[in-house]
Parts: sequence; C-alpha cells; structure tokens
Amino acid sequence: MTILKEDIEFRLVDLLVADFELRGQLPLTDTGLSVAAKLHWSVEPSRRVVVASLSLAYRSPEQPLLELNVFCFFEIEDQVWNQIYLAGAKDVILPRAFLLKLGSITIGSARGLLYEKTDRIGIAPFLLPILDVHRLVEDTANLRVRCDISGFL
Repeated sequence: MTILKEDIEFRLVDLLVADFELRGQLPLTDTGLSVAAKLHWSVEPSRRVVVASLSLAYRSPEQPLLELNVFCFFEIEDQVWNQIYLAGAKDVILPRAFLLKLGSITIGSARGLLYEKTDRIGIAPFLLPILDVHRLVEDTANLRVRCDISGFL
C-alpha cells in the first residue's frame, strides 16, 4: 500500500537545540557571510517518531562564526505507523512530500530559535535566510530513513 503525504497524521512532540556555538568575532556587516544548511532524518520506532535534524553553519570569509543544530521530533499516528513500519526493520520508507512538510516546520523552528538565542545574548540577531527545502531533501519519490538514532544526537 502506498502512503501519501495527506495520509500521515503527525504532531510535533519535542524540539531540541543540540548545539549552539558562537565562534570568533562577529562581523559588523554581512559582507561575505555565508550559511550552510543540511537536513538529516532518522526514526525512533519505539516512540513512532520521525526526527528531523537541521545543521546550520555561518561563516565569514576569515572564520566560522556560529553553529546551530536543531532537532524536531514528530510523532506519527498509530494506524499509519503500523502501515509504514515493520517491527525490527532497519529503515522506514516515507514519501518525499511528507518529509518536505516536516523539513519546512524544522526550518521555521530553527529560524525562531536562532533569532531568540542571538537576541537574548545581546548581539544583533542572526537571521536565517530563506532556505529551499526542496534542495535539502533528497529528490526521490520516497526516502528510506534509518531507524537507529544511536550517535544521531
């Protein structure tokens, strides 16, 4: 049976900032400032959870400036979970469209967390530019996501 994005009910159950590190001197202007973003996936079968991890790295031409890793934990509804996961399986196949939705939520969450964390410590808030989630999620109809999160966090 094919599971479509519209068939998967979920809820965001946890949000974790695993790494927030400022490095070096902050630039007075954004000239030459670059941002690298990577989106990773894993699954926690015992909790019926898909984990989206977004890693952000800001660099000036001279040095790294800031690193942020955000994890969003999405619980999948029982009935659908039982259709997509076989007990003991090493991976789960999820529709790309569904992961695009989770990726968008994760990026939005990271954007708010980044603003709040940098604003709170009294520096000019770092803004996350618009990220194309389509470029961050592998371009296939369905994605195979590992069930083992050991070493993921």
